[in-house]
Amino acid sequence: MNGIKTGLGITPGEHIISADSALSRNIRHCFCLSCHGRLILQTDAHGAWFEHDLHALSEQQKVDCVVLNPESPTLTLRIWRCFYRHYRSCWSGIV
Repeated sequence: MNGIKTGLGITPGEHIISADSALSRNIRHCFCLSCHGRLILQTDAHGAWFEHDLHALSEQQKVDCVVLNPESPTLTLRIWRCFYRHYRSCWSGIV
């Protein structure tokens, strides 16, 4: 899957889903493995759109975006610990 970073101790599966899949499951707030930020998924009259904390995504970014399924709290904690070690100076954490 696009966006999966090596060395995280995770593999694609039911815990890692595409943004489109998250929308279809009515998940609105999740964690983006592509840019390491919080991803907000929304829909409007024209279809689905995706927005990160500070910027709207381009069409290509939407396609490339891979998110962590927030329905798995154990995996979320493991990912948080891994990312915190590597990105603590520039990343505020999972919301």
